[in-house]
Amino acid sequence: MSMTLQSFRASSQPRQQRPALKTLLTTRSIRNAILALCLVLSFTSFYALIPRSSAHVAPLDQAIEDKSTEAQEVRVSSARFHLLVPATSSNPDLCKLSLSVQILDYPIPVLINFGHPEDPDSYVQHLAKPQGILDYLDSISSEDDRGHVDEDLVLIVDGYDVWMQLHRDVLISRYYEMNRAADARTNATYGDETFRRLDMKQTIIFGQDKICWPIDFSRPACWAVPRAALPEYTFGPRTDHGPEEFNIPRWLNSGTILGPASDLRTLFRATIAEIQKNHTTDSDQFYLAELFGQQEFGRLQHRPDLLDEMRKIRYPGEEGLRDEKLDRKGPTSSVMGSDLEGRMAEFHIGIDYESRIFQTFAFYKQFLTWTRALSAWRPRTNPHQGQPFDVQLPKDILQSPSPMTTRNHTGRDSDVVNDLSSVYLSSSPWQDVDLLYNTATVQHPAVLHIAGGSREKPFREYWWSKLWFQASASQLRLEAVVRHGSMQTDQQTPLIGGYRWLNAAGPSEAQELPARGYGGAWVDHAGGWISWKGLCGRFEEEIYRNSGGERDFFHPS
Repeated sequence: MSMTLQSFRASSQPRQQRPALKTLLTTRSIRNAILALCLVLSFTSFYALIPRSSAHVAPLDQAIEDKSTEAQEVRVSSARFHLLVPATSSNPDLCKLSLSVQILDYPIPVLINFGHPEDPDSYVQHLAKPQGILDYLDSISSEDDRGHVDEDLVLIVDGYDVWMQLHRDVLISRYYEMNRAADARTNATYGDETFRRLDMKQTIIFGQDKICWPIDFSRPACWAVPRAALPEYTFGPRTDHGPEEFNIPRWLNSGTILGPASDLRTLFRATIAEIQKNHTTDSDQFYLAELFGQQEFGRLQHRPDLLDEMRKIRYPGEEGLRDEKLDRKGPTSSVMGSDLEGRMAEFHIGIDYESRIFQTFAFYKQFLTWTRALSAWRPRTNPHQGQPFDVQLPKDILQSPSPMTTRNHTGRDSDVVNDLSSVYLSSSPWQDVDLLYNTATVQHPAVLHIAGGSREKPFREYWWSKLWFQASASQLRLEAVVRHGSMQTDQQTPLIGGYRWLNAAGPSEAQELPARGYGGAWVDHAGGWISWKGLCGRFEEEIYRNSGGERDFFHPS
């Protein structure tokens, strides 16, 4: 049956409408409002005559409190933050993710398809991941009565190659900052009228990739993608003229996704429809990239000059391809139906080009290193000896809870509690811990995605011990278990994007959680709870192997 995105969006609407705001205006209030408006207009006219400098663009590392729009300043409410992790079974890699999630205050993970055996039919098996994610997104819409569930944020990460590095507040803050910057670029490219009419805003952010896979530059997913928001020579003089390591990241990686529940629901409905219409490979990234290509091709219809320009660009990796893989075609199998005017294909997808939120390791190996406290370097013994490069941490990291800061039972920040009284724990601001750093884009990413082939996989083994919390991971996890119980009602949670973000606790029986103990995970379909011991107890020796010991630096080559 043919479906369009209009039907996807219709089925994604919340079950309950938000009550309309009631406004009472008296004659006096109207008169006062008119008088105030006149005063504002008079002041504006006077201000326009005052000489002033050019407009200032707020830096991307602004304070965590987000006051980007008038609506956000007025709207103060709570929303939930969800974490979905597709994983069919437990292993040390899943438990490393779970450990980092707990210590850095991310939501309790919901494991998608956990315990489900793989279906021998590859088509059925491949539908399981997007269908499992969609089922969860539908369930939070049907179970919730708050009226604004669609504004909940949902983080989706692969289960076996992802670690958290920075606090969840940094991730959420950067999400809003990056969307504003992307919207400004798109508005400048297509014009304000088209931008608003077709609702071209960015709300879903994917991790980046340096190749379009599978390589076929006849697909819009490979050739119609927008220019990356990076300088021309980000990766040095060989940028886009050498091995894949020097490619500009133009394409999406489906292993890390962040967006609102409503738009993700629409996207995954479309993904399932795309698989059903055009099942050609067992890769969810292929189908999500197809939808991104449809979105960008639809947008380019409104800039024929830019469309012609994009068709002429030749990308790294095209050498040696057959002609049929080089012909710049439009979408061939599409959920858009016959409408290629852009409206039907708008999924609000964007990519984290700078690695501000997500750092994909594939083809980035030589551009990744660790920043260390200046005091960790030996003093120079002679004036000709090199100095370490000074890297300043951005404000959003510095303003997030300190790496070793804990909360007492009143919910207020306090020094480390008595059972975590080591000097290392109690005296470590962010400037004093090691953080992974992208030297090309000059960013400390919030989420590390150790994806790739044989060249990248050793990082999962050797760099696990480099994460800042690893030396005291066991104690920090136990403290996080206590801390998470008070966070759900903590009104000191910073205002970000107009909301105070509360971690989603899980299914409807989440009120039983204190009795069960924090630190485990929820299973999606059955809604069951797996304790930390049940999920990771047998792997503790592996994930805590460096706790309390020395951390050696090693760079796989």
